[in-house]
Amino acid sequence: MQISNGERVGKATLAGSLLFDARHRCGLTQAELAACAGVVRPLISQYETGKKDPSVSLLARLLDACGMELRMQASVVTDSDRDQYRRDEDVGFDQAERNAQRARREVVSVRRPTVDEVAGMRLAARAGALAG
Repeated sequence: MQISNGERVGKATLAGSLLFDARHRCGLTQAELAACAGVVRPLISQYETGKKDPSVSLLARLLDACGMELRMQASVVTDSDRDQYRRDEDVGFDQAERNAQRARREVVSVRRPTVDEVAGMRLAARAGALAG
């Protein structure tokens, strides 16, 4: 996984796609997520559209605000990995994109926030918006 150098998945980066998926899964708007994480809303949009990439620590904080945890694993690239890369090239962009989407779902450990947690996130977002 190459978040720091802006690996692109479609138009968005891998980090932006993870963030978009996490935000939608927990039901927050960009403004609510921004308020919970202490950033401005346009930054969330820039991350999700691939115009900018968050640092790994900021991505972890943003995912945490969505009730999720970022887990990363470094491993040696194997011959099997190289074979998969070649297969992805052979099947074309559409199938490789579907493969990448499956992989992204496996990268983020998903725990759906409870109704009370979502309500708390929304209250925090509103309080942040009123204070700012």
